[in-house]
Amino acid sequence: MAKGISLHIGLNSVDPDQYEGWSGDLTACEFDAKDMDRSGQGQGFPQRTVP
Repeated sequence: MAKGISLHIGLNSVDPDQYEGWSGDLTACEFDAKDMDRSGQGQGFPQRTVP
């Protein structure tokens, strides 16, 4: 059986100093990562860690 890893990281902000003055605010990225986790579960990725 094939094996794989499904990794989903959602950042709602980043360091603005690394993006030339952009505020660094992001919207709903953590929710997107949780949605992708559910998708991975449906594809047979049973082991998971969600902080």
